[in-house]
Amino acid sequence: MNARATPAVPAPVAPNYRGKIAGLVYVAAAVVAIAVAVYTPFSAYVLNLLMQATTYAIVVLGLTIVLGYTGQISLAMAAFFGLGAYSVALGTTVLGLGFWISLGLGVAVASVAGAILGLTTLRLAGHYLAMVTISFQTILSLVLTNWIAVTNGPDGVPRIARPEWFAGRLELIGSTLIILGLFTRPVAFILSGEMAFAYFMSHRPRGFFPLLNGGEPAVLFCFVFLYLTFAGGGPVGLDALL
Repeated sequence: MNARATPAVPAPVAPNYRGKIAGLVYVAAAVVAIAVAVYTPFSAYVLNLLMQATTYAIVVLGLTIVLGYTGQISLAMAAFFGLGAYSVALGTTVLGLGFWISLGLGVAVASVAGAILGLTTLRLAGHYLAMVTISFQTILSLVLTNWIAVTNGPDGVPRIARPEWFAGRLELIGSTLIILGLFTRPVAFILSGEMAFAYFMSHRPRGFFPLLNGGEPAVLFCFVFLYLTFAGGGPVGLDALL
């Protein structure tokens, strides 16, 4: 008689403590950064520099995806960034559209330009792709800078409309999604930014400390939503079932 083969027992998987520690470090760093921004008085010049650094960090994230995850050397990120920015600016000033509609228009214009450039460079890689993308960026920069009738040239587009903040609707829909555990991370990230914006716009001008300017609820919810951005909705949320 042939003896039956004993099925191999899989070895137990060791818990990934390194990943959890790294996540906690990121959360702690984000909390410290927000705390420094809340309790440190900045001049208008420093605030302008911080806003520009944050804006350019978004472009760097796009470059990280293309270069870090796909290994392709694409140098046209600033071109798509410029197309989106000018679309938002011209949409609110020339076309008379609202900020959010113009924001969607900017995303669409940048996406279409990226798709066209991507389809025309499918067979390129390495240095050849870098040469084509940086040429596209240089040409577009020259066009946007010198097309004064449309872009106002180096002077930029004045009187760009501010975003209309539907805070009540955003908080109602966002809190409902968080209670259900649906799209917890992106919704919590948006609400955390909303709370930070509310603090700096409504409370910070009235005093330095949150306990004195009435901004402690905004700061508290900002940190809570920031924690949910990294922690997620947990095992009982709808995200775990999808």
